[in-house]
Amino acid sequence: MHGDDVAAAQLRPAARLHPAVDLHVTRIHQLLRVGTVLGEPGELQELTEADRFRGHRDVVDRQSGHRSILPEGPIVVLTMGGGTRTVAVLGGRDVGRDVMATARRRTGSMRSFDPRRLGAAECDVWVGYYRRRWATVLSAAVRMVRIGFGMPWPHTLYGAWLVLRANQLWAPVPDNDPDRARTTMRRFYALVARTDGEAFDVDEAARLEVEWWRVHRHLQRDAPDDDRAALDDALTALYAHVYGVAPDSVRGAAAGRAEAARISDHWVADGCDPDSPALSVERATLVRSYAALLAAVHC
Repeated sequence: MHGDDVAAAQLRPAARLHPAVDLHVTRIHQLLRVGTVLGEPGELQELTEADRFRGHRDVVDRQSGHRSILPEGPIVVLTMGGGTRTVAVLGGRDVGRDVMATARRRTGSMRSFDPRRLGAAECDVWVGYYRRRWATVLSAAVRMVRIGFGMPWPHTLYGAWLVLRANQLWAPVPDNDPDRARTTMRRFYALVARTDGEAFDVDEAARLEVEWWRVHRHLQRDAPDDDRAALDDALTALYAHVYGVAPDSVRGAAAGRAEAARISDHWVADGCDPDSPALSVERATLVRSYAALLAAVHC
């Protein structure tokens, strides 16, 4: 399972992937126990069951089965110039339907995501990562990549595999491999850029991605009392580069994701209890963060 050996230039469009990519997709099928046909309605349904609302406000935690309480009503995000924008309605029939429909008409897939589902998926990635449940990380990464970037299923599965491998390369302490993690994330961002028609520098995107991981680990392990604005800055730089927007327009979204990371750090320090109510707060914070990011990048 060495996706690190597949150069980005070897990737093909979705209909005809490089044989090495096919091997990754086959292995992912084995891990997730899904069928062999991609792109069919209902495919990978088990990966998205946790995204369905129970009633109006509850989301089932994939790890523990407990319900995560998300804020009712519209998420309202401050915009440049002091105005407000309603980004998503949690508790209504459709989440952000009108805003995201407009985004899909005007922009690429990576600018028209569902904040609720994306935030829930990232929370599951973090839970799996810290509990070293790599199959959980992979299944949640499939959801996160599909929701966040809207790529065809073969690209989604390969992209999720790259995210998993990068996290595995980064995870060991102190003997991790940041260079190979950056190389792997470069392949991921090259896949995103080509699929969504984006023009950002994939080398810089990979550097910024792993840099925010580094800043977070430093704050989490070495300097928990230091100013956490450094993490806000690292995430702001990543968002501004990948989405091609002014840093100030995404700083609020970055700060929200950094706050979710702080909540996660406390959860880890308390023992990584999958039934902890902190996970509900973390998930809701991520949802708000992604709602703010959507407001910044789709308009």
